[in-house]
Amino acid sequence: MNINFNVKSIEGVIRQYSKKKLVPLDIANTLSWMTEKDKLFYAKESKNKIEISRIKTPFAALLPNIIITFKKNDFQHPKIRLSIWGYLLTFLLASMFLFIIIKKLTDEKFEGDIIFPVFLLLLFLVLFFIEHAFTKRTLQKLLKEIEKQS
Repeated sequence: MNINFNVKSIEGVIRQYSKKKLVPLDIANTLSWMTEKDKLFYAKESKNKIEISRIKTPFAALLPNIIITFKKNDFQHPKIRLSIWGYLLTFLLASMFLFIIIKKLTDEKFEGDIIFPVFLLLLFLVLFFIEHAFTKRTLQKLLKEIEKQS
């Protein structure tokens, strides 16, 4: 994703529309019943980067946590990633799927069901893409604010 705005305006709007978190966003709770109108993201700032994650209502608790990382020397090219729990769940689901496929191919007597792991993996992918769409929409609100201020 490329953002073609002034670096100072991007950083300012991110700070303005983010609520500061002290713990890493990988393990932070990003759910909140109370959403302030002008706060769209939780943010964690370190020496070299700012990480933001969308503030979600408890109804969106099943959606994986997506973290957007801006390097302080390059706000034009943010990186999007899952939280550590999202990566762990992806690894576990993929491992379970591969185990069952390998077991089915090597053991004729194996009666394990392949539909359930496929369903879980597809469900996680659907939830990821839903969260990605919500995060993208929220990020577009942020970009509109940058345009207004420019």
